[in-house]
Amino acid sequence: QITELAPFLAKCLKIDLRGNSLSGAPLAVIATALSQSAAQCKVQGIDAWSTSLVDRDGMSLSTVLRLPALCEVNVSGNTLGNGGLETLTTYLTRTSRHNVVRLNLQHCAFADGCGSKLATLVQMMPNLETLKLSVNMLTTEDAAALLSGLHHHQHIKHLHLQDNLVDDTLAGSLQNFFEARRSQTCTRATNGVEPSSTVSPLSALNIYLAANNVTLALLQHVAMSGGCGGDVVSTAGYVVSSTQV
Repeated sequence: QITELAPFLAKCLKIDLRGNSLSGAPLAVIATALSQSAAQCKVQGIDAWSTSLVDRDGMSLSTVLRLPALCEVNVSGNTLGNGGLETLTTYLTRTSRHNVVRLNLQHCAFADGCGSKLATLVQMMPNLETLKLSVNMLTTEDAAALLSGLHHHQHIKHLHLQDNLVDDTLAGSLQNFFEARRSQTCTRATNGVEPSSTVSPLSALNIYLAANNVTLALLQHVAMSGGCGGDVVSTAGYVVSSTQV
Protein backbone atom coordinates (compact mmCIF):
# COMPACT_ATOMS: atom_id res chain seq x y z
CA GLN A 1 0.00 0.00 0.00
CA ILE A 2 2.85 2.38 0.79
CA THR A 3 4.49 1.76 -2.59
CA GLU A 4 1.20 2.56 -4.32
CA LEU A 5 1.22 5.96 -2.64
CA ALA A 6 4.83 6.70 -3.61
CA PRO A 7 4.05 8.74 -6.76
CA PHE A 8 1.90 11.12 -4.72
CA LEU A 9 4.28 11.63 -1.82
CA ALA A 10 6.28 14.40 -3.54
CA LYS A 11 3.29 16.71 -3.16
CA CYS A 12 3.29 16.37 0.65
CA LEU A 13 5.02 18.78 3.01
CA LYS A 14 5.55 16.07 5.63
CA ILE A 15 5.52 12.29 5.27
CA ASP A 16 4.67 10.27 8.39
CA LEU A 17 5.65 6.61 7.94
CA ARG A 18 6.01 5.66 11.59
CA GLY A 19 5.49 2.04 12.49
CA ASN A 20 5.41 0.69 8.94
CA SER A 21 7.80 -1.94 7.61
CA LEU A 22 9.91 -0.11 5.03
CA SER A 23 13.12 -2.11 4.84
CA GLY A 24 14.24 -3.15 1.38
CA ALA A 25 11.87 -2.64 -1.56
CA PRO A 26 9.31 -0.29 0.09
CA LEU A 27 11.90 2.33 1.03
CA ALA A 28 13.67 1.93 -2.30
CA VAL A 29 10.42 2.57 -4.21
CA ILE A 30 9.62 5.63 -2.09
CA ALA A 31 13.17 7.01 -2.46
CA THR A 32 13.11 6.52 -6.24
CA ALA A 33 9.69 8.15 -6.62
CA LEU A 34 10.76 11.18 -4.60
CA SER A 35 14.12 11.57 -6.36
CA GLN A 36 12.53 11.38 -9.81
CA SER A 37 10.45 14.44 -8.96
CA ALA A 38 13.11 16.13 -6.82
CA ALA A 39 12.86 19.47 -8.62
CA GLN A 40 9.16 19.76 -7.81
CA CYS A 41 9.27 17.83 -4.52
CA LYS A 42 7.78 19.80 -1.62
CA VAL A 43 8.67 17.37 1.17
CA GLN A 44 10.17 19.19 4.16
CA GLY A 45 9.91 16.47 6.79
CA ILE A 46 10.03 12.68 6.92
CA ASP A 47 9.26 10.63 10.03
CA ALA A 48 10.39 7.01 9.68
CA TRP A 49 10.51 6.09 13.37
CA SER A 50 10.55 2.33 13.98
CA THR A 51 10.12 1.29 10.36
CA SER A 52 12.39 -1.80 10.49
CA LEU A 53 15.26 -0.15 8.63
CA VAL A 54 18.57 -2.04 8.69
CA ASP A 55 22.08 -1.56 7.31
CA ARG A 56 21.12 -2.39 3.70
CA ASP A 57 18.73 0.60 3.65
CA GLY A 58 21.53 3.15 3.91
CA MET A 59 21.64 3.71 0.15
CA SER A 60 17.90 4.40 -0.16
CA LEU A 61 18.05 6.65 2.89
CA SER A 62 20.85 8.67 1.29
CA THR A 63 18.61 9.23 -1.74
CA VAL A 64 15.90 10.63 0.52
CA LEU A 65 18.34 12.94 2.31
CA ARG A 66 19.25 14.57 -1.01
CA LEU A 67 15.78 16.06 -1.47
CA PRO A 68 16.30 19.84 -1.83
CA ALA A 69 13.44 21.01 0.43
CA LEU A 70 13.98 18.41 3.15
CA CYS A 71 14.91 19.94 6.51
CA GLU A 72 13.75 17.44 9.16
CA VAL A 73 14.36 13.67 9.24
CA ASN A 74 13.55 11.16 11.97
CA VAL A 75 14.85 7.60 11.50
CA SER A 76 15.10 6.79 15.20
CA GLY A 77 14.22 3.35 16.50
CA ASN A 78 15.76 1.48 13.56
CA THR A 79 18.66 -0.97 13.46
CA LEU A 80 20.85 0.85 10.95
CA GLY A 81 24.04 0.04 12.83
CA ASN A 82 27.55 0.97 11.77
CA GLY A 83 27.05 -0.73 8.41
CA GLY A 84 24.05 1.40 7.57
CA LEU A 85 25.92 4.55 8.58
CA GLU A 86 28.87 3.51 6.39
CA THR A 87 26.59 3.04 3.38
CA LEU A 88 24.72 6.26 4.07
CA THR A 89 27.83 8.44 4.19
CA THR A 90 29.37 6.70 1.17
CA TYR A 91 26.43 7.54 -1.08
CA LEU A 92 25.88 11.01 0.35
CA THR A 93 29.40 12.06 -0.65
CA ARG A 94 28.28 11.88 -4.28
CA THR A 95 26.57 15.23 -3.82
CA SER A 96 28.11 18.25 -2.18
CA ARG A 97 25.41 19.82 -0.04
CA HIS A 98 22.40 18.69 1.98
CA ASN A 99 19.86 21.01 3.56
CA VAL A 100 18.73 18.97 6.58
CA VAL A 101 18.37 21.10 9.72
CA ARG A 102 17.15 18.49 12.24
CA LEU A 103 18.30 14.86 12.13
CA ASN A 104 17.13 12.24 14.63
CA LEU A 105 19.30 9.10 14.80
CA GLN A 106 18.35 7.98 18.29
CA HIS A 107 18.30 4.26 19.05
CA CYS A 108 19.88 3.25 15.73
CA ALA A 109 22.36 0.66 17.08
CA PHE A 110 25.41 2.79 16.37
CA ALA A 111 28.36 1.33 18.25
CA ASP A 112 32.09 1.68 18.87
CA GLY A 113 33.99 2.88 15.81
CA CYS A 114 31.38 5.02 14.06
CA GLY A 115 32.50 8.44 15.36
CA SER A 116 34.45 9.40 12.24
CA LYS A 117 31.52 8.48 10.00
CA LEU A 118 29.18 10.59 12.10
CA ALA A 119 31.63 13.48 11.78
CA THR A 120 31.64 13.03 8.00
CA LEU A 121 27.85 12.99 7.95
CA VAL A 122 27.64 16.24 9.91
CA GLN A 123 30.18 17.95 7.67
CA MET A 124 28.00 17.16 4.65
CA MET A 125 25.08 18.96 6.28
CA PRO A 126 26.20 22.59 6.74
CA ASN A 127 22.71 23.75 7.79
CA LEU A 128 22.32 21.12 10.52
CA GLU A 129 21.19 22.62 13.84
CA THR A 130 20.06 19.58 15.85
CA LEU A 131 21.60 16.10 15.87
CA LYS A 132 20.06 13.45 18.14
CA LEU A 133 22.22 10.41 18.86
CA SER A 134 20.82 9.32 22.22
CA VAL A 135 20.35 5.68 23.19
CA ASN A 136 23.13 4.28 21.02
CA MET A 137 26.40 2.65 22.06
CA LEU A 138 28.78 5.49 21.22
CA THR A 139 32.03 5.45 23.16
CA THR A 140 34.15 8.33 24.39
CA GLU A 141 36.35 7.90 21.30
CA ASP A 142 33.31 8.17 19.03
CA ALA A 143 32.15 11.36 20.79
CA ALA A 144 35.67 12.82 20.47
CA ALA A 145 35.77 12.03 16.73
CA LEU A 146 32.36 13.62 16.26
CA LEU A 147 33.43 16.77 18.11
CA SER A 148 36.48 17.07 15.87
CA GLY A 149 34.15 17.21 12.90
CA LEU A 150 32.17 20.04 14.47
CA HIS A 151 35.06 22.47 14.98
CA HIS A 152 34.08 24.58 11.97
CA HIS A 153 30.36 23.86 11.82
CA GLN A 154 28.58 27.20 11.90
CA HIS A 155 24.98 26.25 12.65
CA ILE A 156 24.94 23.25 14.98
CA LYS A 157 23.06 24.19 18.18
CA HIS A 158 22.03 20.93 19.85
CA LEU A 159 24.04 17.71 20.09
CA HIS A 160 22.19 14.98 22.00
CA LEU A 161 24.45 12.21 23.28
CA GLN A 162 22.41 11.02 26.25
CA ASP A 163 22.45 7.35 27.21
CA ASN A 164 25.62 6.25 25.44
CA LEU A 165 28.97 4.97 26.75
CA VAL A 166 30.80 8.29 27.17
CA ASP A 167 32.93 8.84 30.29
CA ASP A 168 34.99 11.58 31.94
CA THR A 169 37.95 11.05 29.60
CA LEU A 170 36.01 13.12 27.07
CA ALA A 171 37.11 16.20 29.05
CA GLY A 172 40.30 16.70 27.03
CA SER A 173 38.45 16.52 23.72
CA LEU A 174 35.81 18.94 25.00
CA GLN A 175 38.52 21.35 26.06
CA ASN A 176 40.18 21.20 22.63
CA PHE A 177 36.83 21.57 20.95
CA PHE A 178 35.87 24.71 22.88
CA GLU A 179 39.34 26.22 22.47
CA ALA A 180 39.11 25.74 18.71
CA ARG A 181 35.69 27.37 18.56
CA ARG A 182 36.80 30.29 20.77
CA SER A 183 39.84 30.75 18.54
CA GLN A 184 37.66 30.93 15.44
CA THR A 185 35.32 33.42 17.09
CA CYS A 186 38.22 35.63 18.18
CA THR A 187 39.81 35.44 14.74
CA ARG A 188 36.60 36.51 13.08
CA ALA A 189 36.22 39.45 15.48
CA THR A 190 39.87 40.49 15.05
CA ASN A 191 39.55 40.39 11.29
CA GLY A 192 36.43 42.55 11.49
CA VAL A 193 34.13 40.28 9.53
CA GLU A 194 31.37 42.42 8.06
CA PRO A 195 27.71 41.44 8.48
CA SER A 196 27.44 41.12 4.71
CA SER A 197 30.26 38.61 4.58
CA THR A 198 29.54 35.04 3.53
CA VAL A 199 31.27 33.89 6.74
CA SER A 200 28.70 33.45 9.51
CA PRO A 201 29.40 33.45 13.25
CA LEU A 202 29.43 30.12 15.04
CA SER A 203 26.17 29.25 16.80
CA ALA A 204 26.28 28.49 20.52
CA LEU A 205 26.22 24.72 20.98
CA ASN A 206 24.40 22.74 23.67
CA ILE A 207 25.86 19.27 24.32
CA TYR A 208 23.69 16.86 26.30
CA LEU A 209 25.49 14.02 28.11
CA ALA A 210 23.02 12.78 30.72
CA ALA A 211 22.79 9.01 31.38
CA ASN A 212 26.43 8.41 30.40
CA ASN A 213 29.37 7.41 32.59
CA VAL A 214 30.26 11.05 33.20
CA THR A 215 30.38 12.93 36.49
CA LEU A 216 30.50 16.52 37.66
CA ALA A 217 34.29 16.24 37.38
CA LEU A 218 34.03 16.51 33.61
CA LEU A 219 32.16 19.79 33.85
CA GLN A 220 34.57 21.10 36.46
CA HIS A 221 37.46 20.32 34.13
CA VAL A 222 35.81 22.22 31.31
CA ALA A 223 35.08 25.18 33.59
CA MET A 224 38.63 25.30 34.99
CA SER A 225 40.12 25.17 31.50
CA GLY A 226 38.37 28.37 30.50
CA GLY A 227 34.77 27.37 30.01
CA CYS A 228 32.76 27.01 26.86
CA GLY A 229 32.32 30.54 25.61
CA GLY A 230 28.71 30.69 24.45
CA ASP A 231 28.44 26.90 24.46
CA VAL A 232 26.83 24.74 27.12
CA VAL A 233 27.54 21.21 28.35
CA SER A 234 24.97 19.45 30.52
CA THR A 235 24.99 16.08 32.26
CA ALA A 236 22.94 14.50 35.02
CA GLY A 237 21.30 17.79 35.93
CA TYR A 238 24.53 19.82 35.96
CA VAL A 239 25.34 22.50 33.44
CA VAL A 240 28.43 24.57 32.73
CA SER A 241 28.38 27.60 30.48
CA SER A 242 30.19 30.89 30.03
CA THR A 243 28.12 32.44 32.82
CA GLN A 244 29.59 30.04 35.38
CA VAL A 245 33.31 30.54 34.80
